[in-house]
Amino acid sequence: MIDASKRAKYLRTAVSCCRNGHEILHAYLEGRPLPAIILRSGLTIRHQPSDPMKYVFYEIFGAEVYTRSGFYVPSSHDTVIDCGANIGLFAFYLANNAPGIQVHCFEPASDTRRRLEMNLKSNRLNKSIHVYPFAIFGEAGRKLLRHADSTGDHSFFDRSTIDGKGEELVECVTLQQALNLSGALQIDLLKIDAEGSEIEIIEGANSNTWERVKRVVVEFHDDFRPGSRDRIFQAFQGHGFRRLYLDEAFPCSASLGLVKASRQVAQ
Repeated sequence: MIDASKRAKYLRTAVSCCRNGHEILHAYLEGRPLPAIILRSGLTIRHQPSDPMKYVFYEIFGAEVYTRSGFYVPSSHDTVIDCGANIGLFAFYLANNAPGIQVHCFEPASDTRRRLEMNLKSNRLNKSIHVYPFAIFGEAGRKLLRHADSTGDHSFFDRSTIDGKGEELVECVTLQQALNLSGALQIDLLKIDAEGSEIEIIEGANSNTWERVKRVVVEFHDDFRPGSRDRIFQAFQGHGFRRLYLDEAFPCSASLGLVKASRQVAQ
């Protein structure tokens, strides 16, 4: 777990990225909904109360959980696939740090995806950030996506945060199909935050698909998909990833955390 001093440091890092950092910090500390995020570059991210902005903003812009410690340094020439993009906070992080980077966002929830598309249009990022109305899963087809109070908790699986909040039928594509839709021969970073579907996504892809991926970061959910962390490690080892570890900057527990895997050994 992250100690208090590190949490404070990460929070300062997050708000320092913003023109309205003072307003964001006060809302964060007082437990109020965050205002629109206005980055120093001018990019603006608007959201609704149902979006998990307080936590995701801190994780992505403060703790930099998907990129930290040299695991991935965004470049304008890179291609990234964001599986479970939500309203696009990670895509905006990438675009803010590497203008022109190609990010392919897969977000099946229609209401959440509308906010993602609205943010892209208002910031004129449609040429570098691309949105697909699909969930990535182990097999193509249609599945019922169960809604939760927080859009970050929508899932195909039963979990404590889902209690009659509604559902919608969504289209699924495989990881191979997602890579093909991107049009890229090689993926510099694959980020998977699929609220329990990580097992099917990872185990459903063959070695030819994984050979196209240089790095992958995945959130596991042992709380309602027991054994997922160990199965992820085993699958990545079998597909030739040489550097695998748990990232301790993520506010993880024994049942929730991030697994990172790279084909390159750390220098």
